Amino acid sequence: MRARQSPSGAKTTRPLEHLYATHHARIHTAAAWIGLALLLATAFLIDRDQPFPGWRALLPTIATALLIFAGPHTVINQKLLSQGALVAIGLISYPLYLWHWPLLVFARIARFGSEPTILMKLALVALAFVLAAVTYRWLERPFRFGRPAAWKPVGATLGLAAAACFGIAVWASAGMPGRFPEGLQHLLRDFEPETRLAYRSGSCFLEDTQDSTSFAEDCLDQDPAAAPLVLLWGDSYAAHVFPGLAEHRRRTMSMRLAEYTASGCPPILGFSNAQRPNCAEVNDDIAGRIATLKPETVILAGRWSLYDGREGWGSLDADQIRQTIAALKASGVQRIVVVGQFPIWSLPPQMILTRDYQIDMMAFRASPSRPLPRDSIRYLDVVALAAEPQVRQLWSDPDSSHRKIRCAATPAACC
Repeated sequence: MRARQSPSGAKTTRPLEHLYATHHARIHTAAAWIGLALLLATAFLIDRDQPFPGWRALLPTIATALLIFAGPHTVINQKLLSQGALVAIGLISYPLYLWHWPLLVFARIARFGSEPTILMKLALVALAFVLAAVTYRWLERPFRFGRPAAWKPVGATLGLAAAACFGIAVWASAGMPGRFPEGLQHLLRDFEPETRLAYRSGSCFLEDTQDSTSFAEDCLDQDPAAAPLVLLWGDSYAAHVFPGLAEHRRRTMSMRLAEYTASGCPPILGFSNAQRPNCAEVNDDIAGRIATLKPETVILAGRWSLYDGREGWGSLDADQIRQTIAALKASGVQRIVVVGQFPIWSLPPQMILTRDYQIDMMAFRASPSRPLPRDSIRYLDVVALAAEPQVRQLWSDPDSSHRKIRCAATPAACC
């Protein structure tokens, strides 16, 4: 039996279709304006300091979908996006996307990690446009719109398979280091496994998701039992110090050594850090260990310039520093050593040597074993260096009658 339905019922059973049929012009116009707004917001709101892609990739994606949905008859698409120059860019957009990325990446590789200059970037973008136009004219159009041919899908499949095999070969050979001279291969090697081992990552140097229960028993030396205890407390820059202290202990056996360090957690009680939510708990635990172990010396080290209140890393607070010093004194610590702001390289030191080697090689005087160039100061992070006076001031002991907070030898912090 056929169900009875009134004409008005047809409108109410599909309200969205009725709404679209009645207001489709306004809906398309609104979609175009919202898409353009999202596209402009993407250009101004996303920068290199924010994680990407993540959810932020939805902004340009939704913007593009809305502009396409809006259709060719809206004002924005008809008067703006249909301009000849923009249409031409749209036609070559995919090969342009494919070309610009390797050109910019290989420019950084050729400069051994150094950012290309503005002029270089402009020249590379212009070259990407030329290559994209050539690719569109002589490769994409014949392949997509030319006569059907059996070799096209076969050739495309073989090309993709060859590219995949080449990528696997590069990955399996650790980047094909043999393409570099033998003297450079050691400089370019990835030292992260050795670094993690030297820091004792995961047991005495905690990763970002670990809490104090992850500290291992061997973070505290037991021998020689009669030797004074030196305890190292801080973030990854404190972990930098540990291998040298451990080697000194091995040679002299004049002290016992304890390492309690955690990524992104400066040695300050009460310090809050949005990037490392476990910092407060970890530091409280270390303070408790200090009260129990009663080390003769506590070494405090950190990447102080990081904690400037930006990017969720927290900020150094004089009251919290005084609280930390007071807690150490109350625990019977006889000597507090504060290591000041470490120099921070804008490039890894091995990259500096490699880059200098490249320049020397062009002049036929290459030597990968020679020391850092005399002008290597230009590779230092000047913002980090500028933080040193502030660090010295913050860590100055407000009690002038107490002089047991000592300066580290190099770099100096405060007394």
